[in-house]
Amino acid sequence: ARFAAYLSLLVEMLRHPSGRVVGEQLNLWIVMLRDPQISKATRALDPLAADILNSFMTHMIKLEWDDVESETHPLSALLQASWEDGDDYESWINDFRSKASQLFKYLGNCQPHIVSAVLLTRFNTLVAQHGNGEPRDHLDRETQQLTHASEAVRQFEGLVHPLENILSGIPAWSLNATGKSSSSGNNSKQQQQEDAAIRTQTQSSLGELSRSIVNWNPSYLWLKFRKAQLLEAL
Repeated sequence: ARFAAYLSLLVEMLRHPSGRVVGEQLNLWIVMLRDPQISKATRALDPLAADILNSFMTHMIKLEWDDVESETHPLSALLQASWEDGDDYESWINDFRSKASQLFKYLGNCQPHIVSAVLLTRFNTLVAQHGNGEPRDHLDRETQQLTHASEAVRQFEGLVHPLENILSGIPAWSLNATGKSSSSGNNSKQQQQEDAAIRTQTQSSLGELSRSIVNWNPSYLWLKFRKAQLLEAL
């Protein structure tokens, strides 16, 4: 019970709006996910997986530092306190993304059905909020096209890295019945049923995600490029 309360407190801290604060927990979660005694034997992380994934994916979205410096970003004061300047932030986000790749792979390996559902929900939410370029900021003055600094472009770019790494971590057994199960040595009927349920959920979410990406038809060039990146990750 104490360990569960400790984990819940850690997840609560992941809701902090500064990526600098959230990033301090990155190595801790990687270690716990990598330890089968914690990630699989106790199942203590099961109810927290979606929150952990969503929290770290949120900070994969690059800030437009000009918005921070001009104080048009709603959290400018906090962000300026978190990083010295744009160069400091750029160095941090590159390091954060590199390290986070391990976290996404381990989450995909431990909880394939949960992370697949989270990816599907996140993509559908992005399309609903930014699929047509909304809020259409940082436009090119001549063409009125979106640019790399536009929020919609940055939002979709922030999904590419997690998608690639999660899919590379998802085990074969959760996609087809011939792969080796997460519970090697346990061939009980109950375990087989649990594996089959996870497999069905994972296949369903990833299948729907693939269809959603294919059916998304953005008009802006930068969003077409982001769509191509997402398709390449599948």
